[in-house]
Amino acid sequence: MIERLTDQSFLGPSQSPDRDAFFMLPWLQASKREYDRAESVTESVKLKAHHPLHQGWDAQSGRWWRAPHTQEQQKITDVLYRSRTVFLFSKVGLSEHVCLHSCSGNGASAWLSAIPLSGWLCFPPAVYRVALHIRLGLPIPEMRRVGVFVCGSSLNPRGHHAQKCPNGGGVHWRHEQVKGALTQILRGLRHTHVLEETTFGHLEVATDSRLTEERNKPVDIFASLSNGDTLLADVSVTFPIFSDASRLRTRSKTAGAAAKMKSEGKVRKYAVSARAVGLRFVLLVFETFGHPDRETVSFVKELVSVASSRAEFSTEGELMAVQARLIDRY
Repeated sequence: MIERLTDQSFLGPSQSPDRDAFFMLPWLQASKREYDRAESVTESVKLKAHHPLHQGWDAQSGRWWRAPHTQEQQKITDVLYRSRTVFLFSKVGLSEHVCLHSCSGNGASAWLSAIPLSGWLCFPPAVYRVALHIRLGLPIPEMRRVGVFVCGSSLNPRGHHAQKCPNGGGVHWRHEQVKGALTQILRGLRHTHVLEETTFGHLEVATDSRLTEERNKPVDIFASLSNGDTLLADVSVTFPIFSDASRLRTRSKTAGAAAKMKSEGKVRKYAVSARAVGLRFVLLVFETFGHPDRETVSFVKELVSVASSRAEFSTEGELMAVQARLIDRY
């Protein structure tokens, strides 16, 4: 924040920012105009009692001024984002609600940055545009007639069928890509043993006589961590938009609702078997648009702690910096 004020040429690096000068900053003036616009467009929308738009610009900006100077611009951005999100959600249907929830949050839509823009792997502009429209569930203006998917079904303009149909290979490919990424993270940890695509029988664990049939149950990842923890992990990638109206309505209410519903079903399938053989079961669920389940985020943070515990740091600041870089990378 001090650097931004210094760039405006009215403040020396050793001085405290002046309140009037702060509120005259061009980007803050632009934020005020956007805040006023957000207030006007959400007049007909019912906001929560603690929503920042209830407090007005003067009260809200005064609170930002009193906050630590490294946080003002982020707080303003967060409030404007929440305001525009409320307005946007009030204008779209249930399917669009699910798309917006699934594309928001930490890590969601990070796959966009992984698409190559040059070299022999790059997409032509028209193909890239259509691919993004299908991936984000948007209408495809280039499609003049309804296409046919490999299974023979009509391809709906928003591409929802392509995200769910196993015949095209897309569902399997997404699952394998996510599993491969998580396996690579585990193998990057020191003193960690990792197996892929194994079964309870292959692990030669003692199973209860009532669970004899569980010996052939497949497990995506088996890992023995350096901290002594041994776990079984199952990877799932779920498409958040559902044809059933009741499920779609449930998934449209909160971010990550589709991943949570998928987690509950997988836990019922695997948790009893894993507990019976004395192993910890970890479920790693992602939605198609990139939103991870809460347990997945917790597991990645746990891996960061395991990775950082293997190194020695002279200060706590160095430890925090390394953990932040690892979380950002994973």
